[in-house]
Amino acid sequence: MSAPPDRGNREKAACTSLSPLVSAPAGSGKTSLLVLRFLRLLAKTEHPESVLAITFTRKAAAEMRHRVTQALRDTSVPASGEEHAKARADAASEARARHPELEGQPARLSIFTFDAFAGLIARRYPLAAGVGALPPAAQGRALYRDAALAAVEAADDATLDAALAVADGDLDWLVTQLGSWLMARDTLMIGPGDDGTDARVEAEALLIFSTQTLENFVKEQLEYIDAKRETLNRALAVLARGRLAFLDERGSAAGEREELRALQDEGMPRDLDAWPRIRLALSLLLTKEGALRKARGVTKNAGFALSREDREELKALLDKGIAADERAVQALALLFSAPPELGYDEETRTRFAALYALYDKALRRLEEAMRARGNADFTAVMQGALRALPTPEEGGDPYRLERLDARLAHVLVDEFQDVSPAQREFLARICYGFDGKRKTLFCVGDPMQSIYRFRKAEPEIFLRLRRQIGRPGAREEGGPPLPLYEPLELKANFRSARGIVEWVNATFEAIAPHEDIPEVSAARFTKAEPTNDEKGEVVLHLGVG
Repeated sequence: MSAPPDRGNREKAACTSLSPLVSAPAGSGKTSLLVLRFLRLLAKTEHPESVLAITFTRKAAAEMRHRVTQALRDTSVPASGEEHAKARADAASEARARHPELEGQPARLSIFTFDAFAGLIARRYPLAAGVGALPPAAQGRALYRDAALAAVEAADDATLDAALAVADGDLDWLVTQLGSWLMARDTLMIGPGDDGTDARVEAEALLIFSTQTLENFVKEQLEYIDAKRETLNRALAVLARGRLAFLDERGSAAGEREELRALQDEGMPRDLDAWPRIRLALSLLLTKEGALRKARGVTKNAGFALSREDREELKALLDKGIAADERAVQALALLFSAPPELGYDEETRTRFAALYALYDKALRRLEEAMRARGNADFTAVMQGALRALPTPEEGGDPYRLERLDARLAHVLVDEFQDVSPAQREFLARICYGFDGKRKTLFCVGDPMQSIYRFRKAEPEIFLRLRRQIGRPGAREEGGPPLPLYEPLELKANFRSARGIVEWVNATFEAIAPHEDIPEVSAARFTKAEPTNDEKGEVVLHLGVG
């Protein structure tokens, strides 16, 4: 078999002195690569437990353990030309020689799910973690609902009325929603005020933070269109002139004329104080669905009256100018999706404060109930593990992890596209002090295959890291630093026939973004390179019903 087209990146990914973030699409041999790296790390470490592999499901962890164990037991010689098989056999041979005891003690292989390893940490430091045992699933759901119901029953009339206004008066919906927030509390930026701060004060602070976050998002998208600002402003001048001419023909009242003239003369504003004018500019440039207008669609039916010369100019500006910059077009669409107001009116503030107060009460009731029963759900276990591993900056013990029996030195994470914010934080803490060479972190995944949104997965984490690592010197976004220093991409597809891979490439290249857009968790499409020369074909069977 010939070498895969991405051989260089595969060799780097398996190098035990590098800490890469590996993008590995479907069929690229991701798990085989992870097993190879795991074996090589076993061969160079004194204690098998110092190599930790983390994945998401018990089934995936069991499969990985089986594949590593099978490789350690397999002493056969691969056929000539099987390059990857030979590399795995060599690594397994070295690992066997270094750790012969593994044949009789496979349990010493540190392969866990995130939840299982967080539970291990919490049990090691029970006083710091402060959590109990996991309840049965049905009992856990009952805990959430009971805590939510208790909070509602204890609420004063004003708070309950404001919260019910959000729920259209549906009390059961309100209780169910509070329960779902409790279950997802590790992803929410809210929690009980341990310092005694009033819940309404905290709610107001969160609204301010939310406004600032939205404003930063808008500013970032405005920066993306700067490369096309001159073309954009010329197009706006034509569109504003066409809208004014349409209003003149209809004899419409003054209305937005002043703002249209400002757009015609000054173009797209940069200042957020002019957000209504920016919104007006977007309504001229984009359709009601948020798509960039095509010159042929700028007609009287759309509210424009253009001369033939203006239409020809618009064709060059819109269809050939702005449309050619995919990222600028995406930025315009994202700006279009932003709310009409960047702040919150008084009614919204009152209702949010009420919901926050109820959630705050429900969370306190839930924690009281779990303490009384000696229970802890997965969220509580993860939070307990984080409490057990505070960083030195938080006053924690910098040597606590090193005193674990595992003497952790290398961490491998599978399906990294499915990590949640809490899991990312946990990973940063267990890798605290890693230098990326002597102690390494290896993360592999495919942000185009994130499937654990129901468990609060955030593919945005992968995308932001990939963007940050690809720009040396850039500030890391979205959490504490992770010791990842090189982005790598795998492109070879070993699974599917050439015809299928080529069909997928052609189809998705036409509809998927060509750049990552972390803000909406959209991953760029990367073409796969087939290694299987079988023809293959794609047949679509369409049904109605």
